[in-house]
Amino acid sequence: MFRSSIINDGVIMAHLTPMDIRHRTFLKTFKGYSREEVDSFIDQTASAFEDTIKEKEILAAKNAELKASLDRYEQIEKTMQDMLLHAQSTAESTKQQAEKDAVIIIKEAELRAESIKKESENELEELRKSIMVLREQKKTFLIKFRTLIKSQIEMLQLLETGEMSALKRLKPEESQAK
Repeated sequence: MFRSSIINDGVIMAHLTPMDIRHRTFLKTFKGYSREEVDSFIDQTASAFEDTIKEKEILAAKNAELKASLDRYEQIEKTMQDMLLHAQSTAESTKQQAEKDAVIIIKEAELRAESIKKESENELEELRKSIMVLREQKKTFLIKFRTLIKSQIEMLQLLETGEMSALKRLKPEESQAK
């Protein structure tokens, strides 16, 4: 609605409506305007004013509708921006956690590898010691076995040569020593 400063019989009209335009009367003078032309112009003006008011109302409704749509889109945009920020934050947190986890996994793997290496080295050392002990035992066994075989061969030779009697002549202490 339009504010107007039109004075009607000394009263300032607050809002001018098409009805106000149609019912407006003017003082009649002797050589005034043609009444039909004035009335026709007033009707045309009122109709145009009426059309303008309707168009204004349509535009106001359309404007309100567009503002509501804009508000919805702005809210959607804000929600999407918030979601994007949240997704970025989550992605960054996930990335940082994954990096921390990777460092921990690598350290644990390195510690496990070091432990396995030490265990392997200890087992290797134990195996080397066992091999040395076995070699010494083999050496001792071979010496004893060689001595046994040598003594057995000597006994066989004595048996073959008939010197068994010589054995009998030996003192009982010596035969027990062999």
